[in-house]
Amino acid sequence: MASDGNIGLDFFLGFGRALRAEGLQLGSAEVELFTKALAKADVKSLRDIYWVGRVCLTASPEQIPIYDRVFQQWFQNMGDAIFPAALPLHQEESPPAISQPETVTIEVPKKSGLTSGRAAASGERLGQKRSHPPNADELSIMQFITASLNACPPLRRSRRYRARGRSGPLHLRRILRTSYRTGGEFFRLIRSRRLTRVRPLVLLIDVSKSMAAHSRAFTQFGRAASRRKGRTEVLCFGTQLTAVTKLLRPGDAAAALERTSAAVQDWDGGTRLSGALEELFRSPRQTQSVRGAIVILLSDGLERGSCEIMAKNIGRLSRLAHRLIWINPLCVDPLFEPRAAAIRAILPFVDKVYGCQDLDDVAGVVPNLFTDN
Repeated sequence: MASDGNIGLDFFLGFGRALRAEGLQLGSAEVELFTKALAKADVKSLRDIYWVGRVCLTASPEQIPIYDRVFQQWFQNMGDAIFPAALPLHQEESPPAISQPETVTIEVPKKSGLTSGRAAASGERLGQKRSHPPNADELSIMQFITASLNACPPLRRSRRYRARGRSGPLHLRRILRTSYRTGGEFFRLIRSRRLTRVRPLVLLIDVSKSMAAHSRAFTQFGRAASRRKGRTEVLCFGTQLTAVTKLLRPGDAAAALERTSAAVQDWDGGTRLSGALEELFRSPRQTQSVRGAIVILLSDGLERGSCEIMAKNIGRLSRLAHRLIWINPLCVDPLFEPRAAAIRAILPFVDKVYGCQDLDDVAGVVPNLFTDN
């Protein structure tokens, strides 16, 4: 958008609306913070406006390219402009003048290496995340994961028995029933065999800000796992715990992921794994779903709370579950070392650790998830 002369407050409010139209989850609080920051900052150039807006209006690295594109479109061809955003707050101050060339180019430094797990946020930031529908490759990988889970499902011994076993305890009820045909005489001893059931599966998916680059792929894995044979529970957590199994399972994948994104209110927010586990243990139904199940924790393991409470809750989760498997995106890096106190608190209680960053990595480890059960 081109603009010359005086730039009023409505100009910057329109910039916020343009960002919201492109998919950024912005509320009135973020836009108000942006305008107040401009009022108090010593703005001398468009580069100053760029960095103030980037700090106030973006919440994850994935939003930066969208912000850059909208900023280029909105502030291009400004010419000589005056910035009076401070006028509603300080009418006595004269606004600083900004003189810029006709076309403005903002150079954004590129980040290298792994971005997940750099820091765990402690504050609670509630908000939904815009979900992009999966492409054809992602749909095929999700179908492959579902087929792999059904091909070699984890089994457990049931408490029920069935007749016609070759070896095992006598099936007294069947023997008694067949004796009616022979006048109460027992001419045939019928053996019984113990039945097997598919072991339940529970997925705990971290959707906090430190997992922003991986939460979408892990949610797609939850969609694929929820459609397997057997009972499956999918729970998302950031600063609170949200059960999304009934949202992920029915319908097509795009609609299911959209429903899940709308239901989870703490996307890209703080990290409270220990609090999420305490909330899980307070629910008798969810605690029962974990008992005897295979629990898969999809998280970087970073926590801002007490490591002692974290170890206590992870230990209880490990005792309730049949096996505890940890999928950590940080473990993909061969130079990764578990230096964070929270990661060191989790490691003694897990049975297996895998390093996965995207859906392809998860599909590669699925055939080995349930070995030696």
